[in-house]
Amino acid sequence: MPARAKILVVDDDRLVLGSVAAALRDARYRVWTADRGDEAVRIAVEVQPDIVVTDLRMPGMDGVALLEQVERAADRTPRMVIYSATPPTDYVRPVPREVLWIVKASGHEPLLDALQRGERGTDRAP
Repeated sequence: MPARAKILVVDDDRLVLGSVAAALRDARYRVWTADRGDEAVRIAVEVQPDIVVTDLRMPGMDGVALLEQVERAADRTPRMVIYSATPPTDYVRPVPREVLWIVKASGHEPLLDALQRGERGTDRAP
């Protein structure tokens, strides 16, 4: 069986960060975590993740700015997932590329399902 995807999870809420990371590790993904955007960019350059799962609203650097920084800094562009507390309908800043949006309140299953579909090639994102 091929190795599961490398996933970088970024969220300023440490409880959410730990919960998402645990769910992904339970599903046998290789997971790195960061609770700040600058730390996430550093990890992305070092690890070259396949997927970045990030919160949208974080202090300092929001999720979209983080994705832009990772795209510029990493050797290859990972697939992007924004795991947001609210639907993106109230977010006015343009997103620079195709991003999968998942609402946190829906739990971990939609995130895990999307990742599995992406690995099987049956879905465009992540």
